Amino acid sequence: MKHGSISYANAVSAVALAAAAMFAWLWQEARVQALMYQYRATVYRETVKLSETAVVVTVVADSGEVLIVDWSRGAQRMFGWTAAEAIGKDIRILIPKEMREAHQTGFDRAMLQGALSTEERVQIIKCNAINSNQELIPVIITTRIFAVIEGKPMIAAIIDDASHVKILDTL
Repeated sequence: MKHGSISYANAVSAVALAAAAMFAWLWQEARVQALMYQYRATVYRETVKLSETAVVVTVVADSGEVLIVDWSRGAQRMFGWTAAEAIGKDIRILIPKEMREAHQTGFDRAMLQGALSTEERVQIIKCNAINSNQELIPVIITTRIFAVIEGKPMIAAIIDDASHVKILDTL
């Protein structure tokens, strides 16, 4: 063998070592990403739970229901349900009965048109909600899909009490 040439066996060994090193690096990178995701999810959950702002996180279930999966302290104060009472319920507990059909139609249209997406699109809605005593509350809701898990959109909603806010409907 001439100086500078490499045998087939040495080439295969070099490729195998490079592949093993790449795999080890990718494995380490995946572990770091998983730990970062877990950290961000934990920080997020704690932030939502302690938030004095009404924050409601939902997921679209296989049944089509939009189920509450997270509920802040501010949501409890605004709507009257504890997290234990609200989590697992359909978001319609916050929607006045006479508006549920319109809500579903608008929601379905938004999902089909991609108006709610994981891109930087945000929906801002001025409407009425109801609390645990079935009293109307004027609210401003800011929604955004922030993740899609197993094909199911996770939607975050920040809900502000608009009873003391004057909004110009037209400019």
